[in-house]
Amino acid sequence: MTAPVLEQYLDQYSKDPAEFLTGRPESVDERVCRLPCSFMLTEELFTPSFPLPDGTYDRDSDLVGRDEAAMRFGSDFFEYYWERATPIGTYLDDR
Repeated sequence: MTAPVLEQYLDQYSKDPAEFLTGRPESVDERVCRLPCSFMLTEELFTPSFPLPDGTYDRDSDLVGRDEAAMRFGSDFFEYYWERATPIGTYLDDR
Protein backbone atom coordinates (compact mmCIF):
# COMPACT_ATOMS: atom_id res chain seq x y z
CA MET A 1 0.00 0.00 0.00
CA THR A 2 1.26 3.48 -0.67
CA ALA A 3 1.96 5.90 2.15
CA PRO A 4 -0.42 8.60 0.85
CA VAL A 5 -3.30 6.09 0.63
CA LEU A 6 -2.69 4.86 4.19
CA GLU A 7 -2.38 8.41 5.54
CA GLN A 8 -5.60 9.47 3.79
CA TYR A 9 -7.42 6.45 5.21
CA LEU A 10 -6.22 7.16 8.75
CA ASP A 11 -7.11 10.86 8.45
CA GLN A 12 -10.50 10.28 6.84
CA TYR A 13 -11.66 7.59 9.24
CA SER A 14 -9.83 8.88 12.34
CA LYS A 15 -8.32 5.48 12.95
CA ASP A 16 -5.88 5.06 15.79
CA PRO A 17 -2.85 3.20 14.37
CA ALA A 18 -3.03 0.55 17.10
CA GLU A 19 -6.74 0.01 16.39
CA PHE A 20 -6.02 -0.14 12.67
CA LEU A 21 -3.38 -2.84 13.18
CA THR A 22 -5.52 -4.99 15.45
CA GLY A 23 -8.13 -5.21 12.69
CA ARG A 24 -5.60 -6.57 10.18
CA PRO A 25 -5.05 -10.31 9.68
CA GLU A 26 -1.71 -11.35 11.18
CA SER A 27 -1.13 -13.80 8.34
CA VAL A 28 -0.97 -10.97 5.76
CA ASP A 29 2.42 -9.28 5.39
CA GLU A 30 1.60 -5.67 4.52
CA ARG A 31 4.16 -3.05 3.65
CA VAL A 32 4.08 0.67 2.93
CA CYS A 33 6.07 2.51 0.26
CA ARG A 34 5.96 5.22 -2.37
CA LEU A 35 5.34 3.99 -5.92
CA PRO A 36 5.69 5.81 -9.24
CA CYS A 37 2.49 4.20 -10.53
CA SER A 38 -0.30 1.85 -9.60
CA PHE A 39 -0.13 -1.72 -10.81
CA MET A 40 -1.67 -5.15 -10.59
CA LEU A 41 0.30 -8.37 -10.88
CA THR A 42 -1.45 -11.74 -11.08
CA GLU A 43 -0.40 -15.14 -12.39
CA GLU A 44 -1.76 -14.11 -15.80
CA LEU A 45 -1.00 -10.42 -16.31
CA PHE A 46 0.90 -7.30 -15.29
CA THR A 47 -0.92 -3.97 -15.61
CA PRO A 48 0.95 -0.79 -14.68
CA SER A 49 -0.96 2.49 -14.80
CA PHE A 50 1.07 5.70 -14.81
CA PRO A 51 -0.32 8.99 -13.50
CA LEU A 52 -1.14 11.96 -15.68
CA PRO A 53 0.90 15.16 -15.14
CA ASP A 54 -1.66 16.40 -12.60
CA GLY A 55 -1.29 13.20 -10.55
CA THR A 56 -4.66 11.69 -11.47
CA TYR A 57 -5.18 8.39 -13.26
CA ASP A 58 -7.11 7.53 -16.40
CA ARG A 59 -8.64 4.08 -15.88
CA ASP A 60 -8.77 3.59 -19.64
CA SER A 61 -5.03 3.99 -20.19
CA ASP A 62 -3.56 0.99 -18.35
CA LEU A 63 -0.89 -1.06 -20.02
CA VAL A 64 -1.60 -4.79 -20.07
CA GLY A 65 1.13 -7.37 -20.49
CA ARG A 66 0.49 -11.10 -20.63
CA ASP A 67 3.58 -12.55 -22.26
CA GLU A 68 6.57 -14.07 -20.49
CA ALA A 69 8.67 -10.89 -20.66
CA ALA A 70 5.86 -8.78 -19.17
CA MET A 71 5.39 -11.27 -16.35
CA ARG A 72 9.12 -11.31 -15.56
CA PHE A 73 9.22 -7.50 -15.59
CA GLY A 74 6.11 -7.33 -13.36
CA SER A 75 7.64 -9.77 -10.90
CA ASP A 76 10.93 -7.84 -10.82
CA PHE A 77 9.01 -4.56 -10.41
CA PHE A 78 7.05 -5.97 -7.46
CA GLU A 79 10.16 -7.43 -5.79
CA TYR A 80 12.10 -4.16 -6.21
CA TYR A 81 9.48 -2.12 -4.33
CA TRP A 82 8.62 -4.88 -1.84
CA GLU A 83 12.25 -5.08 -0.68
CA ARG A 84 12.35 -1.31 -0.14
CA ALA A 85 8.95 -1.06 1.57
CA THR A 86 8.47 -0.68 5.32
CA PRO A 87 6.40 -3.22 7.29
CA ILE A 88 3.09 -1.54 8.14
CA GLY A 89 3.59 -1.82 11.92
CA THR A 90 7.01 -0.16 11.72
CA TYR A 91 5.64 2.57 9.44
CA LEU A 92 2.84 3.38 11.90
CA ASP A 93 5.22 3.33 14.89
CA ASP A 94 7.54 5.81 13.14
CA ARG A 95 4.92 8.33 12.00
